[in-house]
Amino acid sequence: MKNEKEIKEKLHNLLNETQVVSEGTDEYKTVLEVVNVLGSTDAELRDELGYQALIKLLIHNNYLTNNELKELLAYATSGEMLFYKLGEVGTDSVFLRSFSSLLITLLLYRDNQDKFLSKSEYNSVVELVVSYCRLEKDYRDFVEGKGWAHAPAHVSDAIDELVKNRYADIDSCMLLWEGMTELVVNAPYVFAAEEDERIATPVLAMIEYEKVPLSTLRTWMKEIPVSENNLHEKINLKNFSRCFSNRLIVKDPSTNYEHLVKELEHQFNSLFV
Repeated sequence: MKNEKEIKEKLHNLLNETQVVSEGTDEYKTVLEVVNVLGSTDAELRDELGYQALIKLLIHNNYLTNNELKELLAYATSGEMLFYKLGEVGTDSVFLRSFSSLLITLLLYRDNQDKFLSKSEYNSVVELVVSYCRLEKDYRDFVEGKGWAHAPAHVSDAIDELVKNRYADIDSCMLLWEGMTELVVNAPYVFAAEEDERIATPVLAMIEYEKVPLSTLRTWMKEIPVSENNLHEKINLKNFSRCFSNRLIVKDPSTNYEHLVKELEHQFNSLFV
């Protein structure tokens, strides 16, 4: 087992390499070695080196065959990664779960380019991601001395890629919507690190990629269950609706999205009466 200094040096070298694939390189083994640092509590190792190396290998260098990408995605969504010690709060296990979401995001991005998943495999990933959203309890953002955990924001990136997928339809988007709303209503405090912005991003994608009609999203928003006695939940829901609605207006000022903004403002303002 290499020590941390050796691992960092190897990742630095990997990031600085100009050659795409060295002769005799075992691509899958190389990727797995990088994946193994995603649960580290060292922010430099996990984020600046490990995650950035995965971006280079999987996205820029197109490492792995379709079958290897499927195998890695199955691993990333397993109990060893995304569901690792799920339910714990305040422990270091959140880093592996949260950065597993980012790995899943990269793999889904690759699928959106290379189309290696079947519809049933896509649907399975949707169900696993939504299940994770329901069960994640650790909502810490920046952890002093350890860097970003940010689980709700990171899994929202994966949801965004699922929404953009060729297989995404009204049914899968409804499931993903349920996952996103779980992230909002289950938060134990008011979001402080723009998690609501990240959660709103895949909602905007549903409109941009014409997966869900605006009228349907309006209905879904009105049906979000709200706890009358939970102030931070009300604030998060209100901020979430603002993020989505205002970005719609910025995206296309010529449309009549202002009406939706006023509707949602009225809906969530009434919670504070």
